[in-house]
Amino acid sequence: MVLTPWPVVDTPTSRLVRRFYEFLRTGHGPADALTQAKRSVRRTHPAVYATPATWAGLVIVGAK
Repeated sequence: MVLTPWPVVDTPTSRLVRRFYEFLRTGHGPADALTQAKRSVRRTHPAVYATPATWAGLVIVGAK
């Protein structure tokens, strides 16, 4: 399960979630897919994801 511990901004979060699912489809496990997605969006959109509030708001909870 992917949760947000605080309110998140729609557009950056939507982009991050799409990248997360792309990594899941290519065989990454949930935790790794989320880590890779966060790195990817921070690399490709550094101004948007400059603060953790825009990329750290998604966390994996539960079994694999």
